[in-house]
This record gives sequence, C-alpha cells and structure tokens, in this order.
Amino acid sequence: MEFAFEVPISYLRGWRDANINDYEFILAHLLKDKYYYDFYKESTKYKILDNSAYELGKSITIEDLVKWAYDLKVDVLIAPDHIKDKDKTIQYWEDFIREYKNLPFQLMVVPQGNKASEYLQCLDYFQTQSRADIIGLSYRTISNAFHTICQTHENDVTTTRLNLVEQTRFKKPIHLLGLESNGGIEIATNNIAKTLDSATPIILAMEGKLVNTDGTFERTIRHLDFQAEFDKKIFNLAKDNAFILKGFSKNVS
Repeated sequence: MEFAFEVPISYLRGWRDANINDYEFILAHLLKDKYYYDFYKESTKYKILDNSAYELGKSITIEDLVKWAYDLKVDVLIAPDHIKDKDKTIQYWEDFIREYKNLPFQLMVVPQGNKASEYLQCLDYFQTQSRADIIGLSYRTISNAFHTICQTHENDVTTTRLNLVEQTRFKKPIHLLGLESNGGIEIATNNIAKTLDSATPIILAMEGKLVNTDGTFERTIRHLDFQAEFDKKIFNLAKDNAFILKGFSKNVS
C-alpha cells in the first residue's frame, strides 16, 4: 500500500524533505494558493487530484477540475461526486463522462449514498463503468451510510469498510479515502487497496497524540486547518505518527 498524508501548507516542504509520502494527493480547492499550486506543479511524483467534495460538500466545477488536472499533469483525477447523495453523484458522473470521456489520465470514482442500500447501488453502478478506473472508499461516507452498524463505536467503520472490501468482487483497484480509529489494523489486513490518503498523522500531532503501537488512536479534530502555522514539535510528532502507520503495510500480503 502507498500512502499520502495531508498536512497544512506551511508543512509541505518539510514533509517532502522527510520523504514521508509515497505520492502526491492534491486538494483542488487549495490550488488557488500560489505556494500550494507551485509546490505540486514542480513535483514529478505520481499525482492524484481530489475534487475537494469532502471539504466543500460537493466537487468544485468540472471545468476547473479538468483544467487543474491538465495543468498539473496528474496521473489520477477524482471525478465529481456529492457527499451522501447517490443520485447526484451518478448524474455528475454521467455529465462528466459525456463531455470528458477521453481524458489522458485515470479516473477515480467515489460511491455515495445516505443509507447502505443507496451506497451499494452506487458502488454496483460504478463497477459497470468502463472509464471508472479506481474505486475510492470514503471513510466518512461509509460511516454515514452504514450508520446503524457504525453508530455505537467508530472502530466499527473500519470493520464495515474491510467487510465491504472482502465481500465485494472488486473489478478495479481501490483507494482508501480517510483513516481513523483502527488505522493500523485496516492497513495491515486490507490486501486489496493500493493507495490511501489521510490527515490523521498531523491532526493527532496537533492534539499532542502519538499513534498506539497497535495502530489504534482516538482522534477528536475532524477537519484539518490547512492554513495552520508551522510548529516544529507538531511536525516531528506527525512524522512519527506517519511512520508508525506506514509500518503496518509490511503485514499486507
């Protein structure tokens, strides 16, 4: 499994110098920041461009998304989706693929739904789409859609996502969007997912926390402040968290 851990803009250069991320995970809504844009423009690593639906509630415009993808020469573009909404997500995809079927990069899709049945319908739909090259499994979307299973304890979200992977005959590579609670367990036992992104290492560091040796942790902050000022102590703790989590990937067969 390959990892990309999001950090505030002020941490980007030091994070790259520490050689922590295996690839670049780029948030489209931050590209208006010149430093952020220049940082990823110059990178020669494998690049995934996220549509920022998690941060904004829905994707940035299709036109802007495609423009940034071409400009940054990305390898993967996450197609537009709408948080918790199966019908809008499918409609966004159909509008998108109708106009941009022949894009020169791979496309990742993120199934959505406000309940389990909707989510599974959306997932099944994307499995049939020839231009949907990668399936993104969103931690937060699954937490909401399968809330009757996950409401008692957040660790159950990890179990639900693992069960989803094990019980679904995925025809496409999987990307894990987000990581919480039983992070080490999911990394160590998920032998299908190829890539993962998460802001957990830096968020835990901002809370003064270190990932437990068994890969578990308790995270209070949900959204990362990308404008946070650099703090050396937080940086070092975040780096330790990242390497602890990455260490669990050696157990993946």
